[in-house]
Amino acid sequence: MQKNGDVNISLRVRGSRHNRVFEWAMTLYHDSNQCFVQASKVYMAGNFSFKGRILPLPEN
Repeated sequence: MQKNGDVNISLRVRGSRHNRVFEWAMTLYHDSNQCFVQASKVYMAGNFSFKGRILPLPEN
């Protein structure tokens, strides 16, 4: 958790093969439903990032 209340989550994912390893980082912004996601070293895709919103699933 950062001083301003943002939460950082990072993962290193290892698959069954060498080319299935990638790194993933997400920032959840304090008092907001906004987030930022960045993935790197993704096999056959390079690096990518995006901003978005986290919403609850509808109850059915």
